[in-house]
Amino acid sequence: MAHTVAALQTDLARTDGKANLLLALTGAALVAVLTVAAGRQLPLPAKASGAAGAAMLLAATVLLLLAVRPVLAGGGWTSWSALDPEELRARLVSGYEAEHLRFMAVLATRKFRLIRAAVDCMLVGVVLLAVSAVLVGLD
Repeated sequence: MAHTVAALQTDLARTDGKANLLLALTGAALVAVLTVAAGRQLPLPAKASGAAGAAMLLAATVLLLLAVRPVLAGGGWTSWSALDPEELRARLVSGYEAEHLRFMAVLATRKFRLIRAAVDCMLVGVVLLAVSAVLVGLD
């Protein structure tokens, strides 16, 4: 069981790394979009497509922030701070591994789902921004 917990901890760390990288990417993309669009007279279809693309990038950013936000609820180790020393000792002696493993599995699944949804939003946003760029080029 210790090997499984260690593997899951490694996966959680990689997940946080991916989320942080994607968060930086969406933030940079939003800054770039706002910088390029600021003060420009764009055709209405290009504005609409660009605004929708930026909204999708913003949605991705929110999802990624939720993915990296710490989860302090639940029955895992985060609940230990509420225990008195005797209760904590009893929990550790009784073997908390299965409970801890389940807590980490739920956490990892949540993070993976949020990251997948964020990547989907990013893909749609990039397509909408590309459509906007094409519409600007046709004008």
